[in-house]
Amino acid sequence: MLSSNQSDIQLLKSSNHLIEALSQSSSAVNFKLDTIQELFSELQKSHDSVTLQKNSLQAQFNQLLAWLPTALICIDKYGTVVSTNAKADQLFNISIHNQMWINVIQNYFEKENSCLKLKSGRYVEIYTTSNHENFENKNNPLPWSQIIVLCDITDQKNLQSAAFQQHRLSDLGKMSAILAHQIRTPLSALRLYFDQYSTQKNISESDEKITQKISKQITHIESQIRDMLFYVKKEIPCHENQSIKHLIQNAIQQTADIQSDIEVELIASIDLEKHIIQCHQDALVGALSNILMNAIEASQQQSKIQIVVEKLNNMLRIIVRDSGKGFDPNKINEYRNMFFTTKKQGTGLGLTVAFHIVEAHKGTIELKKNDFGGGEVVIQLPFIK
Repeated sequence: MLSSNQSDIQLLKSSNHLIEALSQSSSAVNFKLDTIQELFSELQKSHDSVTLQKNSLQAQFNQLLAWLPTALICIDKYGTVVSTNAKADQLFNISIHNQMWINVIQNYFEKENSCLKLKSGRYVEIYTTSNHENFENKNNPLPWSQIIVLCDITDQKNLQSAAFQQHRLSDLGKMSAILAHQIRTPLSALRLYFDQYSTQKNISESDEKITQKISKQITHIESQIRDMLFYVKKEIPCHENQSIKHLIQNAIQQTADIQSDIEVELIASIDLEKHIIQCHQDALVGALSNILMNAIEASQQQSKIQIVVEKLNNMLRIIVRDSGKGFDPNKINEYRNMFFTTKKQGTGLGLTVAFHIVEAHKGTIELKKNDFGGGEVVIQLPFIK
């Protein structure tokens, strides 16, 4: 049997062994904790890197959607619009997010001939793809079951329409030139015979009124033929030198038959005889006559039309003012279009031809309302002396 001292020594040794074992175990645990901490840090860095890449890809994807030249519309399985890009909002002029697609079709689309058109005025082509099979998959992360793509073809449609219109105008120009030449010869003979008849002395007052009306109609037909012939000419030769006074007086004389009780007042701040324009006389007088005729037809009875001539640098300004209703500011760009007219019996040729002739003389025409609400046509033409 061990003595008490030996027992204590044995117990102390056991305790030391136990403490040493615990110390080794603690070191091992700490080492493993440090390893776990390092692994966690690496994992956190990896997660942060993945999140950063994900956010970058999401930003690039969002930017790509915003920059797409086509409208992208995403619809869920209930038929609700859940996502759109900027082009879609631009096409509809409003956000259609959270609207039912069937309501969008009813409220924003209309059919024009064989084309699909938005009520905003844009023409579109529509493409669609479905995601019904994948949508039933629980692992499918996409929140939509259908994607609608709208391609804006308005510019293409306008180009096609313009080309078609140009082709028609070309054919019309050829036909008009042939027709005008065929009518011109018998009309000249008619004018000659009529002038001979109207100069007879024994004409009653009632016959004289009838001859005046016939003369107006012949003048009108002559001006229409002249306009057609000038319009179909691609180039107008401008080799004649004429004073602005001579040109304006001729234009006033050509419209004398329809002036009746309307006074035409010529106001000039310069010597009209000394200011010469290089021109095609018949064409330019015809353009001035058309503008003056429009002013006469627009004016009220017993009113006055002003023709103001002034100089601005190296240009002559001819301003024709009437007392009519004036030009509609919302249609200013349309007045120069062929066949556009606001008159019940107008042809829409007068101003179109006037623009064509004045621009051929390197001039400009501006349409606006005058200070009294009537129409005002401002013509600018270069002069040579």
